[in-house]
Amino acid sequence: MKARNRVSLLAILLLLLFTLPSWSQTPPDTWQGTLQERGYTDFSQTKKNGTVVYTATGSAVPTLSFESRDGLSNKTVDLIGNLYGTLSSWQSLTLARVNLSLEGDTLRALIIPSRFVYQGKDLLPHIPGGLFFATAGEEVTYDFRVKSADYFIRFQGQLIDEPSLLNHLSAAIDDPAQYIRNNDPTYLSSRIDGLRDQLVTLTEQNRVLIALLQEKLQEQEGLIKNLSGEQQENRDKIAALRAENQELGTAKDKIAVASVAALSKGLFSAPKPPSPEVMRQIILLKQQKTDATVAEIGAQLKAQGLNASDKQIKAVFMVYFGEYEK
Repeated sequence: MKARNRVSLLAILLLLLFTLPSWSQTPPDTWQGTLQERGYTDFSQTKKNGTVVYTATGSAVPTLSFESRDGLSNKTVDLIGNLYGTLSSWQSLTLARVNLSLEGDTLRALIIPSRFVYQGKDLLPHIPGGLFFATAGEEVTYDFRVKSADYFIRFQGQLIDEPSLLNHLSAAIDDPAQYIRNNDPTYLSSRIDGLRDQLVTLTEQNRVLIALLQEKLQEQEGLIKNLSGEQQENRDKIAALRAENQELGTAKDKIAVASVAALSKGLFSAPKPPSPEVMRQIILLKQQKTDATVAEIGAQLKAQGLNASDKQIKAVFMVYFGEYEK
């Protein structure tokens, strides 16, 4: 189908352009009839601002259009024949639309392909605007945009042949940054200007952020200073509470000792509390065995070389453990 489309379109162009001196001078039924024989079914002609646009379409052929103010001269016919003859032989392309226009002595062609493949790589996503060619004689140039990654490159040069352009295009797609460095100083300059503007913007943003950070740091320093003062105040309060608790503990111990002394007092004797060492041992032994009796505690004290009367042991039980043993 691709080969038939190329041959058909080339034959149509050559037939129309080389056998007729001017499209604008050709009766509509003549060129329409010729195109109908090649698969074209719909035709239109519009005029805007002195320019006539002829369009022909069909279900199995590329859309063909030509735009001109003055019709087709013999020179223009030669230009179209040379350009289309060059492009129609390419193996990488399947044409979907061909837009031709004449600007002064320069013929321009916008090629919209439905397939564009090179070495198994689909090139269509990289040429969103199509392929643009121009010629004013034997030389054919190309100038179109190529998209690769985040780059949008202006791809231009003199057309030598299909392999040369495809190799060059593939290299630009694979490494757009390198292509820019080697071939597009204008784009590189504009990109540098853009980066410079971004740098200026980022510098200003950084300045604002630094000012905000300094303000926040000052606020934090004030909070830290306040917290330090509060922490010192809390430490002073804790120290005071500890001292108070120590005093209360001392008073409690004194009361406990006095209570033990009073409870161990004989009928006719003065208060006689056990020594601090004996009292601590009685408390320890009772804590280790909460159901220990006075007799058991007395025996353990005696085994340790300590002496305490039953009355003294009972007094410790009553004051420290709330036990009353008869």
